[in-house]
Amino acid sequence: VSDALRTLLRGRGYPPERLLTVRSGLEAADVGAPEAPGSSHRGPLPQARPPRVGTIARLVAVKDLGLMLEVAGHLRRTHPEVQMIIVGDGPEGRRLETLAAGLGLKGTVRFAGRLADVGPVLEELDVYLVTSLFEGGVSMAVLEAMLRGLPVVTTAAGGVAEAVVDGETGYIVERTEDRDALAAALAERVAALLDDSALRARMGAAGARRVRARFTAERTAAEILRAYE
Repeated sequence: VSDALRTLLRGRGYPPERLLTVRSGLEAADVGAPEAPGSSHRGPLPQARPPRVGTIARLVAVKDLGLMLEVAGHLRRTHPEVQMIIVGDGPEGRRLETLAAGLGLKGTVRFAGRLADVGPVLEELDVYLVTSLFEGGVSMAVLEAMLRGLPVVTTAAGGVAEAVVDGETGYIVERTEDRDALAAALAERVAALLDDSALRARMGAAGARRVRARFTAERTAAEILRAYE
């Protein structure tokens, strides 16, 4: 479901001529929908509300949401009013809440839990953030965020880095051994977007176009049919 997974399988000895990459895609009803009502707010931030950064993810170790909390700590130094919204549940939930409290992030980070409809939360955000160690496929949540006009800041986490184009639809940050430097680099990219409404709007629009052109369920189905044929 991604070139990253294809490379991993090749490294484990699978014959490359028998590997075919077919990426996931969004349904036509979503991709072909008119611009989401909240997409117009990708311009200047309304004065009445703080800047908001968030993600939708299972609360599991591979998502490295502890890193996201560290990013929130860095961001708060330059953007004291920033809010970080984390949607999802999982076995890491209690540990992450304890970590957030220990980092003094009460009032900055909100754990929204699992939601049946994530649309309203995406409409609240200004930047979508991914801190995963690895993503085997192209994250559907990332595609939904991009379709709604959100620029994405992400680690170079497998399939996610195949959806996001660095410098065009968001930013991709390579992992380093220095964790604090990584958190600071991610925070710097997010801050640049929060501070520049034109940049947010331009990258958000480019992301929506990319999803409509490359990540549709119809394209996925056609590629699967070709594989069977």
